[in-house]
Amino acid sequence: MSLQTFLDGRVEYDKADIATLNHINALVSYSDAGKFSVPEAYFFNKEGYQVKDNFKGTNCGQVIKNTGQINTAPPDNKQHITDWMKDYSFPFEEGTPSNAGGEYDAYVVIT
Repeated sequence: MSLQTFLDGRVEYDKADIATLNHINALVSYSDAGKFSVPEAYFFNKEGYQVKDNFKGTNCGQVIKNTGQINTAPPDNKQHITDWMKDYSFPFEEGTPSNAGGEYDAYVVIT
């Protein structure tokens, strides 16, 4: 099942927001940093900073219910969504989305 098929009917999203890693070095880097636990979700606030609170479920079927608290969670000012986006390609949009880092209510990266 593709990510797009999984998301359809479950969440509201824009196809242009779907991304894949853009090179093998990104894959190696994410793997070395432990960012490939499956399933895993990383949460970033409206300003684009990763938040420290745990919003992820404990298994594949668990629903994330407290996403409304992402913007009030303490941010980790070391991790910004734009740092992550340099490693992604957006197959349904040319280039990087122009609204990266400030125009969404929050950002979620799902592996």
